[in-house]
Amino acid sequence: MRKNKIWIFIWCFVLLVNIHLLILFIPSHIYNPKRDLENSLVSSPEDRVLIAQRIEEMTREMVEAIRTVFVFMLMQFAIFTAVLFVKIRRDSHLMIGRERAS
Repeated sequence: MRKNKIWIFIWCFVLLVNIHLLILFIPSHIYNPKRDLENSLVSSPEDRVLIAQRIEEMTREMVEAIRTVFVFMLMQFAIFTAVLFVKIRRDSHLMIGRERAS
């Protein structure tokens, strides 16, 4: 039973690390650089267009990064949960077998 508690602790730790990684990616995506573009000192329209295109490109890259981290987090969560449940079930069957044997 003690081993199960250790596995559950590891599972919770991995979940917290994944949530922390996701939180690290989200603020840079929520940050709106277009607002800064409007307030910037760049005066020529061509420069503003180039900056706006770069901002859109960075936003697409950030969305892709968030998606990648989220998918990785879900896969890791699913695999670790499956391993945890299999381990708990196997241990419970072993304990039932020991009780029947004695």
